[in-house]
Parts: sequence; structure tokens; C-alpha cells
Amino acid sequence: MTQRLINDDRDRFKFVVVRDPIKRFVSAYSDRIVYSKVLQRADVQDLLIHHSLSPDPDINNFVTNIELYRYLSEDVYQHTNPQVYRIGKDLTRWDSVYKIENLDRLRCKLVDLTGIEFNFLKARSTQSKAILEQLTTESKHKLHTMYSQDYDLLSDFYSPVDVMCDLV
Repeated sequence: MTQRLINDDRDRFKFVVVRDPIKRFVSAYSDRIVYSKVLQRADVQDLLIHHSLSPDPDINNFVTNIELYRYLSEDVYQHTNPQVYRIGKDLTRWDSVYKIENLDRLRCKLVDLTGIEFNFLKARSTQSKAILEQLTTESKHKLHTMYSQDYDLLSDFYSPVDVMCDLV
């Protein structure tokens, strides 16, 4: 018989991990486009050629054509969707909200709740900062607009001004 860690609704701990929207987008580009090369898969190649899109776009070309890339690739669509589509538009439904930069706080809370000691796996190292620095002013503005609902929702955690200052 398997022991359940959660016995009923009173024992549930609902949490969400959030990330700066533009940094999340750049990370998705770095992981999905640069590292995993999802746009170079055979099932997407013909569609990209038909729309004169590169299977290996630089970050600004990717931003410029993001609507088409999202339309043509389910993988791109899923990884670049605003966070509000997954976590909702009301953070009060969550018991706690954790910034991705503070995962150790979440780990401590989960260890406290479960009594099970663990560590999060390290994420694959990316060149996100270098890619962030390549964003043009136009790309930054487009991403800010694309993720405006996220920035509104996460205003207590992230500001588009902060990420823009990181880019100066």
C-alpha cells in the first residue's frame, strides 16, 4: 500500500514558480531554438521554407517573426506562451509564489512539509545573458508588449524596467 503525502484538501500546498517574462522568453529561445534545435526538425522545415523563415534565427529575427514561429511550431508556442495562460490571472489562488531565483526557499518549504530531503537538479547552463544583450530596442519593446499581462500580474516580483536596465 502506498502512503499518501496529501490526505485531503486541507493538506494541499499550492505553489507556483514564476520568472521574469523577458528572461523566460530568452531562456526558451536559448534552450529550444539554439540548444535543442526544434525548428530544424523535419516536421517544421517545409513550413518554415514556405514562409521564408530561418530554422536557425538570431534572437531579433525570432522576436520579429514570433507570431509565425509560434503558429508553425507547437514547441515554440508552448514555451513562449505568457505565464498567465498557465498560472491564471489571480495569484491569490496559490498558497505561495516563488521567484525562480529563490528556489531554495521552495525547497526548504517542501522539505519542511514532507520531511523528505532533496535538492533541485541544476538547469542546463545557457548563454541567456549574452542573448539578452543582443536584443534591439524594437525587440525589447515587442517582448514587453507581448508579456504585458505577465508583468502586470507579477508586478510585485518583476518589473520590465529591471530587465531593460540589465541590458544597458
